[in-house]
Amino acid sequence: MVKIAICDDERVFVRKLKNIISGCLDNKQIEYEIDCYSSGEELSELGINMSQYNILFLDIEMGSMNGIETAKLLRKYCSDSYIVLVTAFAKYSIEGYSVDTTRYILKNDPHFVKAIEESLTAILDKMKVDTKLYKFDFRECSKNICLNKIAYIESIGHDLVFHIIENGYKEYTIRASLKTYDEMFSDKGFIRAQQSYLVNWRYIDCIKNYMIYMKDDTKIGVSKKHYKEIKQKYIELKGEL
Repeated sequence: MVKIAICDDERVFVRKLKNIISGCLDNKQIEYEIDCYSSGEELSELGINMSQYNILFLDIEMGSMNGIETAKLLRKYCSDSYIVLVTAFAKYSIEGYSVDTTRYILKNDPHFVKAIEESLTAILDKMKVDTKLYKFDFRECSKNICLNKIAYIESIGHDLVFHIIENGYKEYTIRASLKTYDEMFSDKGFIRAQQSYLVNWRYIDCIKNYMIYMKDDTKIGVSKKHYKEIKQKYIELKGEL
């Protein structure tokens, strides 16, 4: 989940920017949340909770607390959030460097949409968010899917059932061995829970009492032999977020 904040006192512009960001992330099939703030004061009231945001788009000229001041306050709490300054004026570009901004984008840039999309792509790359689409020839249809959309893969007989996040959970079937995908996805956040399940750690609610509890309420048993190993891998993956 990528958490984004937009802070700007122009409501029309906020809607425009939110639509651009949403469209870009939807195309990349990335889970995200976007919160909007109308002033630096409103955002700064969060205090240390400002650090919950991975990416912040800040206007510079806003009321009594401008974007530079807001960014400086954020840096007191968090050094690794990505800040994109979006403004109608070029004169603040030097000040932007003082708060370690990732991008400085002018609102009147004729290539504004492209600039926003490029900045998002660059940030996601730095965050190591996997935006690659993989093609699967399911029995139902062929689909291009981001791996982050796969909650888990279940082996039933000679078939694999992919449980995919797509307006809720949807199931797609392919004839293949689980071992094949275990080898392909072992370094991409998937855990071999047992002989019949390959699980995306992002959709695990918790692991306890030799059971994996998924966020869709699915329960997957784990053998005692591999329980500690599986739980440790989950803890490591969760800690890397």
